[in-house]
Formats: sequence, C-alpha cells, structure tokens
Amino acid sequence: MPRRRGAVVIGVNKTGNLQPLESAADGAEAFGNWLTSEGFEVKVITDKAGKVKAQEIQSAVESFVQPGNFDQLVIYFSGHGYWKNDAELWLLSDAPLDANAAVSWVETAEFAKDCGIPSVVMISDACRSIPATPKDLRVRGSIIFPNDDVARSRAKVDKFMAAVVGAPAFEIPIDGKKQSVFTHCLLGAFAEPDAELIKVVNEDGVAISVIPNRRLGRFLQRCMTRKMAVYGVQYNPRPDAEVLSDEDIYIGKARPPTVMVEEAVEAPRRKPELPVIQLRDVAEAAISRAMDKQDGPSGSKARVLEQMSRESGFEAAIEQARSVAEITHFETETGFAVLGTAIEAAAISNGGHADVVQPGNGRDPGVVRLHMRKQAHSLVLRFRGGHTTVLAALQGYIGHVLVEHQRVVNVSYIPSVNSQRWGDYQPRRERLDKLRAAVAAAVRLGVFRLDEKEEAWKLAERIRVFKGLDPSLGLFAAYAYSDADRREDVLSVLRYMRDDLTADLFDVRLLARSINSIDLREERIVPFCPMLTQGWNFLRARKVELPELLYDAQDELEPALWTTFKPERGRLIFDAFTEGQLR
Repeated sequence: MPRRRGAVVIGVNKTGNLQPLESAADGAEAFGNWLTSEGFEVKVITDKAGKVKAQEIQSAVESFVQPGNFDQLVIYFSGHGYWKNDAELWLLSDAPLDANAAVSWVETAEFAKDCGIPSVVMISDACRSIPATPKDLRVRGSIIFPNDDVARSRAKVDKFMAAVVGAPAFEIPIDGKKQSVFTHCLLGAFAEPDAELIKVVNEDGVAISVIPNRRLGRFLQRCMTRKMAVYGVQYNPRPDAEVLSDEDIYIGKARPPTVMVEEAVEAPRRKPELPVIQLRDVAEAAISRAMDKQDGPSGSKARVLEQMSRESGFEAAIEQARSVAEITHFETETGFAVLGTAIEAAAISNGGHADVVQPGNGRDPGVVRLHMRKQAHSLVLRFRGGHTTVLAALQGYIGHVLVEHQRVVNVSYIPSVNSQRWGDYQPRRERLDKLRAAVAAAVRLGVFRLDEKEEAWKLAERIRVFKGLDPSLGLFAAYAYSDADRREDVLSVLRYMRDDLTADLFDVRLLARSINSIDLREERIVPFCPMLTQGWNFLRARKVELPELLYDAQDELEPALWTTFKPERGRLIFDAFTEGQLR
C-alpha cells in the first residue's frame, strides 16, 4: 500500500451567476482534514480565500507528479458541474464567462493514466446539469495533469461521482448544518463503516483494517438513500463509481464498527432492507439476459432491479435501441433508414453517391440508398430543421438511425439480406439484437463498464464474436476498453475491425493510443470526426487536430449519444463536405 500519498482538494461555493452553494468549501476542508489524519500531504483550495483558478489547481497537481516518488494521489472536487458532450466539467469561480475556468473530467482522467503515480483517485461531488446557453456550451475546461512526453508507468484511476448523467448532487441540513450528502456519506464510510466494508491487510507485519476503494460504491448508494429518506427528501440518489484498482488499494483506514444501543433495540421492528442496487447492476443484468445466462438474480434483488430499470429509463432506452425501420434490402446492399424525423439531404465521400429515396416524415422512415466506390465512406445526413449527423457508411450494412427531439439517440448497423454477411447474421439475429440494445442502453446512460476483470473478459469475448456483424458493438467495446485502460484490447478492436471492414472507424482509431495521429487525408478513416459525442473529449488528449470548422463544432453539439450538430454548424459542415473541403 502507498507509502507517500498526496491530495488536491477543491471546494467552490460561488460560480459565476449560478446559485451559490453552502457546503462545497466546508466539505472540501473536512475531507482535506480527514486525509491529513490518514497521512496524506494535502493541498486544500477553496474560494474562502478568493477565486479558484485552474492554474492554481494545475500547480498543486504538478507538485505531486513532478517528484516521481508518490504512490497515490487523490483529486477531490465539490461544487457546480456541467454535463457536456457526454462528459463532466467541474466549474470554477469565473465560469461560464471564462470558458477555461473549469476542469475537464475525461481529459484529466486520461492524462492521469500516464502521470506515473500508481494509484489516482478522482472524486466528484458535483451535479451534472446540462448547459443551456451558447455561452455555457463554450466552456471546455482545463486539464490539471502535466502535458509532457516523459515516459511514466501507468496509473490505475478510480472514479467516484455523486450523481449519474443529468442528476443533481444534494446538500441538505444534517445535524443542523447544510452538508453535501455524498461527502457526508464518503467520510462516514470510514468513521462508521458497515462490517462488510472492512478488509484486514498486512503492512510491515501489522494487521490493519481498511476500506478498499472497490467496496465504496455500494456503501455510498445505501448511505445516500438512507440519508435522503431520514431527512425527508423524496429522491432516489444514484451515485456512480468506476474502480480499476486492486482489492488492497484504499484511501483510509476503518474505525471499528459500532452498534448503538438504540439501534439494537429497534432492529427487530425494522423492515428488512432491500438489496443495494446501482444503475450499472441494471445494465449488467440486461446484458447477461441478452447473452442467455441462466444464473440471474432472483427474489427481492430481481424485483428491485426491475423497478430501477423502469424508473431510471433503462427499460425505455432498451426499447428505443431495438426500434429499427422495416428496411432490410437495397440492391446496392448499403443504405440508411431514419426514424423520428425527415431527411433533408444526404452526401457521401470519395466519389460515392447518396440517393434520398424517400425523405420520411418522422413516422414513416426516411430512406437513403448508397452507391459505394469503396468498402467504407463518410456520410453526412441533414435532418428537417437543419440538425446534422456524420456516420460511417459501410458496404453490406443498412444503418438504422433513431432520432428523438432532433438528437441521434441510436444507430444500429444490420446486414442487408442480399449481402454476404446476412448468412452469418440471420441465425444469431435475435440474440444479437438483444445484446446490441442492452449495450446501447448502458452506453447511453453512462454505465457500460469493463472494470471488473473477469466479467470484462467474458463480456468482451461475446462482443468480439459479433464485431464483424455489428460495428456499433465494436465501437462501444472500444470506448469501454479505453475507460478501463485496456489499451491492448482497444488495439485488438482496431485490428479486428480493420480486417473485417477494410477501414478504421474514426473513434476506434482515436482511442488506440499507440496511433499518434489521425490524418484526415487517409481515406481508410471514416467518418471524418467522432461518431459518438463522447469522442470529442479525447481530441486534446490524443493530440488530434481537426480543421477549425470541425474542432469548434464541439461547442455546438446536442446532448445526444451520437454526434448531432446544431442547425447552423450542421449546415456549414454539410456545405464544406459537399464542396470537398472535408472527406
């Protein structure tokens, strides 16, 4: 376990003209004090002493990374947050007026993986609200880890978040004082741990009781649910966690669990507590069913899973992902069908040709027939009203696009019945459709994870079987592998899909870290920008330069799983594409 440990703890009560918080700075100080008692070297940065600047945070992080002799680094933030382009931004004092007055969560986590500190723990006690105005959307944030080319050992980055996508993080009166529920429960995990949280480890011949990072997620869900109920808040909190570290990695020791006399007396009268279920459990159960696993949950756990599936929108997301048009055949073997809106125009790269056979009307599908000169092309679709998306057109596949509120929420690639792929697809169709829908729903809600080694391997093997039949599954797998820092597996996806499609999907090439650059003149790369919205967050981390028209487009994306440009930017991109400026 770490011998030298550092922490940067940030608390921002007042951000621009947003509603001031009461507990962020105090919570940061309390967390910093606790870390100090655990032997950490701590730098606490709050707006009690003045505005919090990105440079101040960067300098604090650098002071721990540069020496090269720290074993663990904790980054904690409490304050306001945005959810932009399928990623989190921590807002600092001058946001949103200053577009750089924020911390980019995804990019910071990516740089942290190469910082050389074996264990990095990122803790976000922030809401994930959706930016609503053009000014808000231009906030991109800063990266707080050094951007250098020094070869360092890889870190395992653990992430703890107070809320899932679009959900609030609550501060409520606890013991007569406004406190963050998430931070209160996080500290409570060590001060008053449940027995199942504790693991005894041996350090220098001494047995000590600790709380491994791997055991914190379910406790936070259970504790926050209890606290909200006790204080009368009618909301089911959904904290999130992604833990890559081993079972013996921890940030704090455990005090011995205690049982209050009053609790012991009252216990027999209490109703049995329901199983602690997280949204990722719902996703895992749905994916397991899709893979025909027979050892699924039963009893109360199954009932709670079903309830959360309905209430969280996961069930609805699966149904949406299974919504495809009854278009199964093109004489050219390749095309697209669009549900939910009308097609205004379509264009394809590299000398191909796109025919809008029928524009559709939102109810009846819009249909585009593609004449391909190569195995893969970039395709730009402009919908009624001007919203635009960019997708890979792949020989032998019909792309089924689902649009909701002018946002692309799902894309499925299904072999045309007259293609050579149909014979392999048809006998597996039912199971593949279920798996694709379950994975797509998990990705859409941000809980498709491959951080559990054994389960990751099992699921990956199933997806690997189907990558040649549905490129969207390979795409999703590449993102999950990247999140879990399974770099060789990302490269494996890239090579496998390249052999099958004779093309590189932009997103997969972007995620393959050993590929240092993307040259858009390389015709094998399709399309010319990320297909998934979250891919835009990796451009700086992967040092990929796009034309200014495209690079600036990341500030004009709709909050959707698949890249959807707002009308004005979409028209500019469509025109540039048809004029040959993009390929």
